[in-house]
Amino acid sequence: MDPNPEVGNFLFANKQTFVLMLTAGFGLIVGRIVRAMFKVFAYAIALMALVLLGLQYLGLVYVVVNIDFLYDITRWVYQQATHLGLAEHLFFWVPMVYGLRRKRILGLL
Repeated sequence: MDPNPEVGNFLFANKQTFVLMLTAGFGLIVGRIVRAMFKVFAYAIALMALVLLGLQYLGLVYVVVNIDFLYDITRWVYQQATHLGLAEHLFFWVPMVYGLRRKRILGLL
C-alpha cells in the first residue's frame, strides 16, 4: 500500500489544525489522569472520614468540626477564584450541572 501524501498534507499543512488536534488529544489524556487522581484522593478522604466516624462511634476519639476554619477556607477559595475569574463557574455552574447530572433530570447531560 503506497502512502498517500494528500492526507498528510491535509492534516499537517495547516499548523493550527495540527496544534488543535494535539491540544485536544493531550487535553483528553491529562483530563483522564487528573480525574483518576481526584477519584483516588476523594475515596481516600471518604475512607478516612468513615474510619474516624467509626472510631467516634466506638468512643475512642472525639471529632469536633471547626466552623470558623471551614468558613475561612471557603472564603479564601472564593477570593482566589474571583481573582482568577472562576468564582461564578466554581461556586454556581459546577454544583448545579453536577446536581442535574446526578439526578438525571436532563437527558442530555
